Amino acid sequence: MGGILTTTGSNVAGTLFVGIVNGASCFSALQPIPVTGTISNSGSVSVASSAINNQIITVTGNLTSGGSSVTGATYSVSSGNTSQASCAAGDQGKVAASIAFPLSSVYTGSITSQLNGDVYLVTVNLTEQTYSFNSAPYLTLSGQISVTGSSCFSKATLAPGVTINGQVDNIVFGNELAFIVPIGSTTSFAQNLVVVGNITQGGSMLQGTYAFGGGQCGDDTGVATLNAQ
Repeated sequence: MGGILTTTGSNVAGTLFVGIVNGASCFSALQPIPVTGTISNSGSVSVASSAINNQIITVTGNLTSGGSSVTGATYSVSSGNTSQASCAAGDQGKVAASIAFPLSSVYTGSITSQLNGDVYLVTVNLTEQTYSFNSAPYLTLSGQISVTGSSCFSKATLAPGVTINGQVDNIVFGNELAFIVPIGSTTSFAQNLVVVGNITQGGSMLQGTYAFGGGQCGDDTGVATLNAQ
């Protein structure tokens, strides 16, 4: 489960998305679930959804000083109507939440191939924006990637909110990012490029991994650390 929450004064509103785990489908994949709630004077946060297939999701927690993250957060699912069956009622667990760092910047650094040990120089010019899919907001990435020193990849364009196999890619999810450069967008060989990573130090650093699919690079994977300029 994940999503984006925004605050206006003491009011909280946003959209959650619940994935399908171990074949369970109590919520439809990518179905937007609107939530609303409040922040108390002491920093307690509580948001809840309306009944989705007779299921209500409630998330509670406490804002840290300065509001940079939420601690002690949990979620629970209850039945909207106790006289009717509810697929996920009784489910509960922990929640992690923090501020989403802005990523509209130029990042440079090196990537190291785990296949052959080669080191490539990379520059990524990212722009973060809001994209709507199924009437729900995502923070998405667009921009340009250029690589020096690689025989299988030179540059590519990131399209915001790319929808592949029913899933939205090139997105920022909390302080994690994921994007796919599909076949046909590279300047060299036909291959997919998948990058996943973490946003650290207030958005000034990206740390992650990459993986090619097919093409001359085969199944090459590697690690990267990029710093904002």
